[in-house]
Amino acid sequence: MSVYPNSLGMFFFLLSACYCLPVFSDDVSPGPAAPYSTPYYYTPSQSSISSGTAPTPSAPTDNVPPPTSGFPEQEKPTIKDEETSNFSFTNSPQRCIRPGDIVKFNGENLSQLSHYKFAIRIHNDEVALTPLHITENQLIVQVPEHPKLESEQSYKILLINKANLTRHSSTELTINVCLLNSGNEAEINHEIGEILVLTDQLEAAAIKQELNKMGLQLLESDVLKALGKTILTLKTTENNLHSQIIALRKKFPNANIDVNNHYQQSATKPRIYAPRMILWPPSCNKISYDSIAIGIIDGTPDLTHPALLNENITIKSFLKESHQADMEHGTAVATILVGNQPDMGATGLLPHVNMFAAATLRQEKDTLLATTEGIVKALNWLMINNVRLVNISLSGSKNNSVFKKAFAIAIQKRIIIFSAAGNGGGTAPKSYPAALPGVIAITAVDAAKHIYRQANQGAYIDFAAPGVDIWIANKHNQGKYSSGTSYASPHALAIAAFYLRKNPAISPNLLYGAMKENSNDLGSAGHDPIFGWGLVRAPETVCE
Repeated sequence: MSVYPNSLGMFFFLLSACYCLPVFSDDVSPGPAAPYSTPYYYTPSQSSISSGTAPTPSAPTDNVPPPTSGFPEQEKPTIKDEETSNFSFTNSPQRCIRPGDIVKFNGENLSQLSHYKFAIRIHNDEVALTPLHITENQLIVQVPEHPKLESEQSYKILLINKANLTRHSSTELTINVCLLNSGNEAEINHEIGEILVLTDQLEAAAIKQELNKMGLQLLESDVLKALGKTILTLKTTENNLHSQIIALRKKFPNANIDVNNHYQQSATKPRIYAPRMILWPPSCNKISYDSIAIGIIDGTPDLTHPALLNENITIKSFLKESHQADMEHGTAVATILVGNQPDMGATGLLPHVNMFAAATLRQEKDTLLATTEGIVKALNWLMINNVRLVNISLSGSKNNSVFKKAFAIAIQKRIIIFSAAGNGGGTAPKSYPAALPGVIAITAVDAAKHIYRQANQGAYIDFAAPGVDIWIANKHNQGKYSSGTSYASPHALAIAAFYLRKNPAISPNLLYGAMKENSNDLGSAGHDPIFGWGLVRAPETVCE
């Protein structure tokens, strides 16, 4: 006999089952959600991809929860990207990447990435990488110098499309950041363990009082009167270098604090066509330049070389006693400007000019390099000697904050600085000091006005000058052909010296405008990233 009536009994049976049995759903396990299989997710707007601003999370869409602070990066909430693409990568660089380094990725169909932006995630920030060059088979980007980059960390590269959707590439591209000495001395681009501080005297005194507490050693302290600053050279271990810089910047935010970076000569090896090409000398060939002073920040000119005998050259070294001074590069640049050996083809552009040569370039194994410290002190010395025209045929990829501040002060005080654009090639990053605001960047062309194949390119290029197969003096009391933007820059300075002689009080802007007016436009009409405003030329003049 049935316990329940047919219909009513069945109703109560089903009702009791609903209370006693578990609720069935797609999520069988009450544990944590499974990881997302496709790593797509929303990103902040473009304006928050910066070097220091924390991003604001986007609103959730399609019931996908926003990221939380404890959410592992590989488990970010996702949204499907409707774009279709077939690009692929074949490598992630295995070497240690330092801030400011250039990174190359190989792959297929990479030109499709031309409309993407690139970034890495640092904690809650998404920091933009600088795209330098994209072809079908190669992507080249520059890693930023971001204070939150951590040593021995691996960062995934994010691809950001126009809709601000971000995704990792299908091959999980990464870069391995290393701020420490990797053991490969060729990759070190600064003085080991050295920190530079550029500040005023009062704060310099306060910093000195903190050095022992911070485990730092004071190597040198110099008052730079012309710049109105004091420069401190501090010493720490290489392992602690970047953490100490971060700590100093936090404690003394008004000071400019950075590593003691290296800068190298901008020259490579192979008619004396250059003077004729820039219409030099001006139509009046009897002009004397003994009333003005010029400065070079370079190697040490060899005053015993026949091409430099009896010239008005004052040399001051900014090298340490343990450093081996370079004499070849400095001699070459000095000869272009004041050489007096016509039988050897070494006839300078500015005969009998007063030259102040600040020796900063040293020999280091198979390379030549100068330091930030040496260049800043050299610039201060030239200013003390009332030098307004400065040539610096050195270049480096680091926009050092101490370096940048010193040059900004000099330019504000109407110092006119010419710098070699660099010899890294068309896809190389900006070269410094050439790319600093107010510095006049000079690239090199050959006798046919073709760009030097190794010259840097970019919006910072101001003018072109002869720099390929230039006849220069060498250390064996003879001469040779050599090429590089190093040798183009002095030719441009000579044009400026003509205007400065005519008008010693000329403003940098007026001088720049005169050089622009008389230049020979090359390449695209107007300013372009290859030739700048074109080939510098002397103006047509009337003899006095």
